Amino acid sequence: LAELSGGEMSVNLLVKIVSVSKKVVRLSGGDEKEIAFGLMADRSGIRKFTAWEEFGLEEGGTYRIEGAYTKSYRGEVEVNLGNLCTVEPAPGELEDLDPSSLPRIGTPREVKIGEIVPKMGTVTVEGRVLSASEKTVTVSGAEKEIQEGVLGDETGVIRYTAWGSVRLREGGSYRIAGAYVRSWKGIPQLGIDERAEVTPLDREVDVKESTEGPTRKRISELLLKGEQYVEVTGCLIEVREGSGLLFRCPVCRRVLKESTCRVHGPQQGYPDLRVKAVVDDGYGAAQVVLNREITEKLLGMTPEEALEESERRGEVLGLEEEVRRKLQGRWFVMRGTAILDDFGPTLLPKEVEIVKGDVEEELKTLLEEIEGVVL
Repeated sequence: LAELSGGEMSVNLLVKIVSVSKKVVRLSGGDEKEIAFGLMADRSGIRKFTAWEEFGLEEGGTYRIEGAYTKSYRGEVEVNLGNLCTVEPAPGELEDLDPSSLPRIGTPREVKIGEIVPKMGTVTVEGRVLSASEKTVTVSGAEKEIQEGVLGDETGVIRYTAWGSVRLREGGSYRIAGAYVRSWKGIPQLGIDERAEVTPLDREVDVKESTEGPTRKRISELLLKGEQYVEVTGCLIEVREGSGLLFRCPVCRRVLKESTCRVHGPQQGYPDLRVKAVVDDGYGAAQVVLNREITEKLLGMTPEEALEESERRGEVLGLEEEVRRKLQGRWFVMRGTAILDDFGPTLLPKEVEIVKGDVEEELKTLLEEIEGVVL
């Protein structure tokens, strides 16, 4: 395995399967296919593999493989088992091989989050998830559900996007091997897909805390910088679809649509609350995602109570109109992380307060300031 360089069209191997999992992928033609993926080892080390056909691979099993091909993906060589490949069990071979003592070939270098810079390639990081939210995006004409969030350690924070079945729990600490670094307007960000190894940690990763607290910003200023810890005061001008009561997959936490998870199929989901909205401070507008804890506080009900209320009212949209009635048009002070991407700034507040002062007077002051700028 250590001799593979990527691009080999046909190689023969004697390996032990270290780990194997299955997933369903969508092929370029739109068809779905179940594949196996994991790690294989020989006496030289451990590499990733993908089996595109059913070979009956089992963890701990030893196999003689003929006709495998290799590809280099983000700087790491992977073994692929396709329809021209033959796989035969090899009992008695490599019985004394202990994978735990072997090196992972091509393991991405380990870095602190504060050390990440654009064009770094693939990396290994440890961090705590400071915020996480779901988003639906369109890629090559097809809708995909992703998770966006912020990961932090004692050196800094970075925005991440998790693709495929990868989901991180807000507040959880993880070791992520094989995350890839991309950049947006020179700001480094992490991409995490199913090729990465995501391992929950049994300890909490320390996160760099701001000693000065959030910086008060106008929303227009959020367009000038990427990740930042801010305080914004603005009017919630729009409650977006998908706000209020929703149901999540108990396996991956994706939002269910018609009681179905796009990855795990029909599920008996559990209730949750969130608000997706737009806030405007007179200088600019930003998207806002309020988590369950903040939404509970603002609505005055738990997810279970919201479910009972929704059933009592017979509302299909899960109290979306109730969210609009209570929140739309009100002014809030929001403190938390601001992230910047192709869709503009997004606020992920950790604290939200309702402005109880004279809103009309504050709005008048804002308008006077704006008119002064225009003049």
